Amino acid sequence: MENSRNVKILTGVIGGGVLFLSIPLFIYAYDNKTTHPALTQEIGRFYSASFNENKLTAEDIMLLMQGSDDEDVGTRPLRHFYDPVHDDGLHISGVDWESSKEWASDTVSQAAYDEKRPASLYGATLPLFSSDTDFSWERAVYEYAWKDKKRGLVTLGHILHLVEDATVPDHTRNDPHPPFLYLGSPYEGWAEKFNPETIHTADSLISSGQRPSVLTSIDSYFDNTANYSNNNFFSKDTILIAKYSAPTVTHYGTEVDSNGMLTKFGFEKKENVDIHLVKTPLLPDWKLILGSDTDQYEIVDKDYRILTDYWNLLSQKAVINGAGVVKLFFDEVEKEKQTKTLWKKNRTWFGKAWDWTTDTISSFWSSPPLDTVKTDTQYAGLLTAISGQNSPDPTSHDNPPEIGQNEPQTGSSSPTEGVEAASGGQVLGLSTTASNQLNFGTTTTEVQSGLRITGFLSGGLGAFTPPEGVGPSLADMPSENSQVSTSTSTTTPPAPEPDTTPPDVLLTIEECVQSFSSEGCLVPASTLHMELSSVSSDIESYSLSCKTKKRPSDAWLSCDNFSYDGHATSSVLTATEGLYELTAQAQDIAGNESPESLKDVEVNSSPVVLNEVAWAGMGNSATTSKDVWVELYNRSYSAVNLSEWSLSFLRPASLDIALKAELHGTIPGRSFFLIEGETDDVLPDILADEVTLLLEGILAGGTIVSLEKNGTTFDRTPLGCYGWCAGYAPARSTMERIDPDSEGGNASNWGTYYEEDIARTHTSREGEEVFGTPKARNSLNFLVAPTGVLEADKTLAKENSPYVVNRSGLIVPDGKLLTLGPGVVIKIISAGSPEVTVRGKLISQGTVAEPVVVTSIFDDEYGGDTNKDGLCSPSDASSTARCPVPGSWARINVARGGIGELAGTIIRFGGGISPGPFGRNASILCDGANIGISDSTVEYSAGIGTSYILCQGNILGSLFRHNGLQPVLIGGGSVAVSGNHFEHNAVGMSISESPHSSIVNNEFLEDTYAVEVINTPPAFSSNKILDGSAGIKGVILKGYSTENYSFMADMPYIVESAYTFSDGLFASIGKGTIFKFMENSELAIAGSLTVSGDSENPIVFTSISDDEFGGDTNANGASTTPTLGDWRGISITGSGNSLFDGATVRFAGGRFQQYNGAGIKVEGAEATIKNSVIEKNKNRGVWFKGTNPGMISDTIFRDHKDETGENYMALLFSGGASTTLQNLVFRNNGTAVLSDESVSLTNNGGIDIDASNDIATVPPGLFP
Repeated sequence: MENSRNVKILTGVIGGGVLFLSIPLFIYAYDNKTTHPALTQEIGRFYSASFNENKLTAEDIMLLMQGSDDEDVGTRPLRHFYDPVHDDGLHISGVDWESSKEWASDTVSQAAYDEKRPASLYGATLPLFSSDTDFSWERAVYEYAWKDKKRGLVTLGHILHLVEDATVPDHTRNDPHPPFLYLGSPYEGWAEKFNPETIHTADSLISSGQRPSVLTSIDSYFDNTANYSNNNFFSKDTILIAKYSAPTVTHYGTEVDSNGMLTKFGFEKKENVDIHLVKTPLLPDWKLILGSDTDQYEIVDKDYRILTDYWNLLSQKAVINGAGVVKLFFDEVEKEKQTKTLWKKNRTWFGKAWDWTTDTISSFWSSPPLDTVKTDTQYAGLLTAISGQNSPDPTSHDNPPEIGQNEPQTGSSSPTEGVEAASGGQVLGLSTTASNQLNFGTTTTEVQSGLRITGFLSGGLGAFTPPEGVGPSLADMPSENSQVSTSTSTTTPPAPEPDTTPPDVLLTIEECVQSFSSEGCLVPASTLHMELSSVSSDIESYSLSCKTKKRPSDAWLSCDNFSYDGHATSSVLTATEGLYELTAQAQDIAGNESPESLKDVEVNSSPVVLNEVAWAGMGNSATTSKDVWVELYNRSYSAVNLSEWSLSFLRPASLDIALKAELHGTIPGRSFFLIEGETDDVLPDILADEVTLLLEGILAGGTIVSLEKNGTTFDRTPLGCYGWCAGYAPARSTMERIDPDSEGGNASNWGTYYEEDIARTHTSREGEEVFGTPKARNSLNFLVAPTGVLEADKTLAKENSPYVVNRSGLIVPDGKLLTLGPGVVIKIISAGSPEVTVRGKLISQGTVAEPVVVTSIFDDEYGGDTNKDGLCSPSDASSTARCPVPGSWARINVARGGIGELAGTIIRFGGGISPGPFGRNASILCDGANIGISDSTVEYSAGIGTSYILCQGNILGSLFRHNGLQPVLIGGGSVAVSGNHFEHNAVGMSISESPHSSIVNNEFLEDTYAVEVINTPPAFSSNKILDGSAGIKGVILKGYSTENYSFMADMPYIVESAYTFSDGLFASIGKGTIFKFMENSELAIAGSLTVSGDSENPIVFTSISDDEFGGDTNANGASTTPTLGDWRGISITGSGNSLFDGATVRFAGGRFQQYNGAGIKVEGAEATIKNSVIEKNKNRGVWFKGTNPGMISDTIFRDHKDETGENYMALLFSGGASTTLQNLVFRNNGTAVLSDESVSLTNNGGIDIDASNDIATVPPGLFP
């Protein structure tokens, strides 16, 4: 492959030394700043969710992420490759690098990585686990068990990095990938988009019930991970190469990309799911199976479907196995604490000598006298202790070790102190010499001064002081390695019981003391001060985490800019309005963790606000004109006690208090609180929450209403309106707050009650309609934009649904964004047939479970009885409720330059008819813009369901039903229509002059026809007519093609009148394609035509009444049958070159002789017919007319006569035609062959004309 050639060139350059220093720059796997931290985070989360013991804190996971990040430094990445098939690492520039599997366990190589000290020193004169560059598996276990838990977790992060790299096919298939010269790894480059904020692998695994893998060794995890990656996925330069036998392509298929273009993929089926494995050229399957053009195979496609499938599987493998590695790590730590294997392994030679010497001396006096053999054995034990290796057999006579004579030590209490040798033996002694050497027999090792060993005393042992830095410190030694006893018998005290009692932790938040709610912590503060405490005295550290969301239905997110160092007992959080979950945990010195302490906090600067003021009274009588009320609204999700709250009515000019009313009671979360003046009869059908004296303050010619708590103002109506800012006295309409989450002091946030097409259900005490919304959502709050124009980006949420668009409609201006969250319902007023016009951007984010719905105000099925007239019940004759009808509103119009993205959206009862250009009366109109529709439903439109006029976009996986005209209309542009279901629409889909569109894998259950094409068709593939369709079952072709076009097998193509290709254009027809023709229709080719079928998949041209091929296309059962001459035929003219190979042409020729019809008529053009069947045509089967050469071979002509015996010609030549004939069969024709004298025929043999033909040839004897 071309990339392989580039790699060889680059390798050569590197081998020459030019780029050797740059090698580490191009062998990274996942990005160490985005993907690696993301995967490591998910490993930590998945592990903690899967196991109850040793749960990781947020700080622990951060340490793992730090280690995973740090592994990609220097030349370490050269050791991040592991090919499990060949059991080796990276080969590049003639160098064989250690595999990642070996690197992870190679403590000595990692220790010597910085080249500061020789590798031979580690575990000899230096402790084995002492290098700053060692991040090996055993180092991780050792650190966590004995020394520094944080260092242990960082080291484990390095190991997880290597396991994650084993899920990168490039790293398990020995495929280095420099990020230049187009050689970078597509998979790794694409995976950079995933970071700790955008990855959700752990959540997906948890929700699907998966568990971490459990293996017995770190090597097993590398083998398992790398084999999965190597055997199931390609890297860029190892696609189907001989070096690897897997993966294999099991089958091929085509899909339509987001540009509407066909793309062919090789798939592999895994667990009954087709995985995009590779992109192939657009070649027949059999060529691909034979291995054609594999150098053109790629793992990158337009929509990244291959890399998406790779990531979905490989990232899960990384997290599943990575979490298993973490479990193995903690198991190994517990095992190490019991065995101390690594603790002992970490000792230097001198440390091991110390252990051996003290053990030997302490047991000396209780042993029999030492003879030479035993002494030699003990000497061998010393060598074993120092080297950590097996020593030669000391009893061997080959080079036996010499044992030195013990010398008295300087400073002995007596020159004669010591131990005499028993008969026949010597005692092993230790001494220091003047040169400060430590003598082991005749073996001498240089040491520092200060070693002191006294003589061996009967009944006791002198002190042994090791050189500084040679012997172990007490802090380094396990508990059972206590100092040497002077007693001849020793007793080891029992080890203390391990501390397994978890500590406690208390999390307090200072601001919660002043909570607005007695049910929880509801505070206005933007800063939260948190304190952590515990009654336990052995706290090692704390953990504190923070999550937030705007509303209860949202997903929790990590708090921005919040960090905690683990040792402080206080922290501060800067908070915005929303919900917070703070979780604290403590860990003691023994590693025990406390139960979590969790605090829920809601931050809301103004939990209770003024919402509606009925200052104009409830009627025109003396009584009702003074019936006033005020409504409050609780914006928070917690109940608020109003005992310390009050309403003040201020005079506008002076802001003096005219009246103050104390409040009582409780207002539940997200609820209303109604305050009526003087009596509870103001609204007789609604129970007031508070009755107080309001009249004096509220009627004083425009009043400022202030809501206070303990003297602090939390909300008030606007100043400077010179009276009330809204409301209407003649109609007694209330003043409504538009948005409770926006400033109350802003005059633009208040308006006058207005509802249209909505019933008023409340009355005053004198029976008059109430023009307001007491204890209910305000009429203006329903509106998406009260002015009809979206003035700022806005997101609509399910919690506030339904929303309303009034008669003025809604405009999303250029540069503005309207987002519809899952579950949002928008209802549109019927009056004026308004529309939603999008010049900016509209994003609808519905799901199957929570669709977004845009419908009529009268539609009670979604969002309930919004217009308050009762539930629509068409079957109930007594019901007065209005029901929605098609055309109740106009459309969503994505205008030129606008963008629409509708996912999981239901559009109903639109399509209101309005004057305008072609195709505009649709529920969804794309007019020179870009719109995508997916997983949506468009139904009950009075006109077109969805109309694309000169647009770009796609329609995917959606349902179109019961629409009054076409479900989808496409006029120009480029639209991909794939995976949709069309059902019972008045007419079928209509596509006009849109060759760059594609119609793929759709289902049709229609009553008229499936698809109508005017002029150049789009690409059709894998569409299906469902049983039960009552309409014409196929694609109706009208007009002419303006471009070259290839027809592929799909639904039958049905020619309504005449379909033509102009001179110079080329048409091709693929095998298995069926063309059916309505009465008196024809296919006219003025350019070139290639028909390429075969015996198993012929290309058929026949009558629409012919049910033998393509089934009952006209859906009339057996009521019509095909007859000769049902359609005119195929006409080939011009200067092109046409081919019919594997074609069947039947029931053509036209009704009347004057049409000069024939199954195939070639006039003045060059044509070849072979391997075909020409049958049951009226007048003529094939007519060659003109002088251009032609060829007819291996073809059968039959049944060219009707039941009346009318003589029709199977094959006619005229006008100087020059044709070669070979292997032709004629059966049951009127005349087999007729030729005039101007014709030149060449007979290559095999002409078979039997007696079933009425006339063999005209003139007779044409083929002697």
